[in-house]
Amino acid sequence: MQDLLKDHLVEHVQKEGRCFSLTCTICGTAWRSTPATDKSSGRNIGTDLAEEVIKHNRMCTFCGRPVCLNCFEDIEGTSLCVQCGQRLRQRLEAK
Repeated sequence: MQDLLKDHLVEHVQKEGRCFSLTCTICGTAWRSTPATDKSSGRNIGTDLAEEVIKHNRMCTFCGRPVCLNCFEDIEGTSLCVQCGQRLRQRLEAK
């Protein structure tokens, strides 16, 4: 999942260093990572970034879109965005 989220990151270069952003495809909220430089003492940008992204964002297992935690839900062990979750509940209720 980390690699899938990384595919949606947008890189920004600032005075403080590089940072990345990811926009929720449901609500449009933009998350931005903490700035980092390649020379940050003891900091691994790749590992730290992956951990930071996962703390704030998820991928829907049905539609594959990145979503923030507010637009994410877990239905019986399945990670879904709220739109796919709503469709799943409607289909289950129809049966």
